[in-house]
Amino acid sequence: MAVAEWLWENPILRRERARKPPPAGPLQAAGAWAGLLLLLAAYFGTAGWLSGPERDPWAARSSLLVASIGYLLLVSLVLPGSVGGLISGERERGTLQPLLLTGLRPSQMVAGKFLIALRPAAFLLAAFLPLLMMGAHAARLPAGYAALLLLILATAPVPVAAGALWLSGRFRRTRNSTILAYLLTALFYWATLGWAPGLLVGRESLWWYFSPAWQAALLLLAQPTPSPLARPLMPEWAWFLLFCLSAAGLSLWLLCRRLARLE
Repeated sequence: MAVAEWLWENPILRRERARKPPPAGPLQAAGAWAGLLLLLAAYFGTAGWLSGPERDPWAARSSLLVASIGYLLLVSLVLPGSVGGLISGERERGTLQPLLLTGLRPSQMVAGKFLIALRPAAFLLAAFLPLLMMGAHAARLPAGYAALLLLILATAPVPVAAGALWLSGRFRRTRNSTILAYLLTALFYWATLGWAPGLLVGRESLWWYFSPAWQAALLLLAQPTPSPLARPLMPEWAWFLLFCLSAAGLSLWLLCRRLARLE
């Protein structure tokens, strides 16, 4: 099967592109303009603060960590809510079964919904990219560390979107899938940082491997040292990326199997 059938020629994506957005009301338009002005103020304010003569690279690294955590916080607030109803909403509107009876493969439907689910995270990363680039330049961050930071931030939403999409296929009510998606996202993004009791290996908690905020802090404020799982296998950031991709792949595979049983 051609890759195009899952991507740009996917019927789910074509339907999404053909759908006209509802007209924005006065409050929505005002909110959009306020968000744009706030973003521009953040750009200019950060540029002015970083360009100060008294600013040292470690202070710039701290600001870069704040920007990274702000991006992750927005992802954890926006993504579960926007994804939680992508499939359960189809069921509530009575359009899920007709979609499955059109000859659309479950894998095509899952691929299309997954790409739709990742759009808010891609928009947020694009909005934060100037802040991240300014911070990395002022912090004199090595190119390898800057690339790893962007890779971690870009990968972190992938299991959130896939997991929320799987929950959306498991529940009949959007409210239930969304609430559980928020809980799981908060658990792995933030609660693992202070998990007790710790799952300790060599006096290091393995729960930290699940948190992108911890991975960003390691790259920016510490010199990464070999973790308990680093020898002879992989460094800590590689275990985090492997976990993200494995969790996303498992969630999407389970969702494909569930939709195949509904046909």
